[in-house]
Amino acid sequence: MSARLGYTLRALARNLGAGLRLALFLPVGRLAFRIDAAQLVLLFALTCAIDVAGDRLQAGPLASLQWLAAGKELAGIALLGACALLVQAMLRRAGAGLAIVVVVLAAWPWVEIVQYAANAGAAYWTDAANMVGYAILAWIVAILVRTVALVADAPPRRRWMLAGAGGFALALPLVLSPLFVDDMPWFRGVATGAAGTINAASEPVLAAQAQLLDDALADLDDRDPGAPNLYFVAYAPDGADSAWTAHMARVQEIVDERLDTKGRSIVLRNDPGTLLTLPFATVSNLRETLAEIAAAADPDDDILMLYIGATGGRRGRIDGTLPPLDLVALTPAGLKSLLDGAGFAWRIVIVAACYPGAYADVLADDHTAVIAASDGDRPSFGCAGRGDPTFFGDALFAQGFARSDSLAAAFDIARARVAARERERGLAASNPVMRVGARIAPRIRHLRRFGGGGNLTASAGRVIARAPARATVRL
Repeated sequence: MSARLGYTLRALARNLGAGLRLALFLPVGRLAFRIDAAQLVLLFALTCAIDVAGDRLQAGPLASLQWLAAGKELAGIALLGACALLVQAMLRRAGAGLAIVVVVLAAWPWVEIVQYAANAGAAYWTDAANMVGYAILAWIVAILVRTVALVADAPPRRRWMLAGAGGFALALPLVLSPLFVDDMPWFRGVATGAAGTINAASEPVLAAQAQLLDDALADLDDRDPGAPNLYFVAYAPDGADSAWTAHMARVQEIVDERLDTKGRSIVLRNDPGTLLTLPFATVSNLRETLAEIAAAADPDDDILMLYIGATGGRRGRIDGTLPPLDLVALTPAGLKSLLDGAGFAWRIVIVAACYPGAYADVLADDHTAVIAASDGDRPSFGCAGRGDPTFFGDALFAQGFARSDSLAAAFDIARARVAARERERGLAASNPVMRVGARIAPRIRHLRRFGGGGNLTASAGRVIARAPARATVRL
């Protein structure tokens, strides 16, 4: 049994080597091939495996297996076999049909590799893509012609005439196969829109999103019973401005490092580039996130810090944008309802949007600290052509918390930087505002003490140990 298997595998390797020489138009004779039914089956299985692997790579990270693609493979081999029998009758040579199929299959893996490589590089030669496709088709026909010439037993001149006719006959499956069965790939990727981006409303994305949120919430660490814990949630629903993606990642990194929230922080983000990596920033996801965190935390002792970064409209309306999805807007009253429903007694809410003043008016109470990027109905810096919309958030987190673990001190630094930038550009002051409730004020005087060692001494030691890391914070 082992001897037979060894012979079969050696014959397969020999056939692949001879098939490569055939495809490259190098000298090769008919006796270089090992012709039998076992080789036909193995070579066919190999070509199918290459198709499966190639289609999987082309389909992208999230793709579904299409079992009906097996029909394409079976139809192709059946038509090749039928055409090979037709050529056998034309050659009047017994056994030529099996030989033709084996020789073609021996060369076919190399053709498939070239085809998938060409598809992978199509983005780099868009204008020449059709020419490359025609060149590959001509190469395939030339291989088929040479296959018939190799099998035919006739004088040279007649052999090449037969080879020409037989080669074109063997090419018929390339034309006929799509008529009998859908030429579908083994894997179908996520649906794409007109711009080539992943469609946020496609079923694979929606399925992945449900898992992403579940995984993100499940990955949150258990609370530290030795001290009040600080939980951080970042919410960035503006899918039209990609700058928020890098900004939110930067903010999460800073808060995790400076305020000890690593393992207790989560980012909700709308961005065509993060559909498969970050949970959506929707009102529903925000509600579920707050509820899950409250269930894992001690809402009477722990503190929730919520950072909202977006553009937004007047009266504090913050729309979620991620076409073609129709998302519910976040409003000051709606956010208050979410926070009250979650049950957190102690809250820090930071809103960096175009008109966030209404959040300070609606959310402010004895147990809540609210920071808004502008006061009243004034536009914040970064809106309506006034600069980078992420500037206030970067000033607060990358500059303010890089120098202090105090919310008040971080806010003072951010407000000063915004004011300086507005003076440089001759802009009206946006006047960022902070309102801190009487009861939460003493609890958040030093945010560093939450979620860490449970006392200021232990926290101070970590500040000293991590001080060099501040230089690496990116702006």
